[in-house]
Amino acid sequence: MQWLLEAICPNYHSIADFRKDNPKALKQLFKLFVSFLKNADLITGETIAIDGTKSRAHNSKKSNYNQRKIDKHKEYIELKTQEYLNELDKNDVKE
Repeated sequence: MQWLLEAICPNYHSIADFRKDNPKALKQLFKLFVSFLKNADLITGETIAIDGTKSRAHNSKKSNYNQRKIDKHKEYIELKTQEYLNELDKNDVKE
C-alpha cells in the first residue's frame, strides 16, 4: 500500500479520523473481503468449531457446539469488535 501511495504515510490522527468517519464502511469492507476470499476459493466459508486441539469421543454440553452457540459467539465477537473500536476512539480523544 505504501508503494501505491508513493511512500506517503498517514499519521495516527488521519487514520483515527478515517475510522471515526467511516465505521459502517469499514465493517462492510471486512464482510466484502470475506466474500472475496470465498469467491476466490481461498476459504470455504463453512463454520467449523472444534473443542481444543484433539477430537474426543465424548459430547458433553460444554464441549459441543450447535448453531445457536455459534450464532451467540458471532454476536459476542461483533460486540467485542465494536467495543474495541470505541476504545480506539476514546484513546484518540485523549491524544
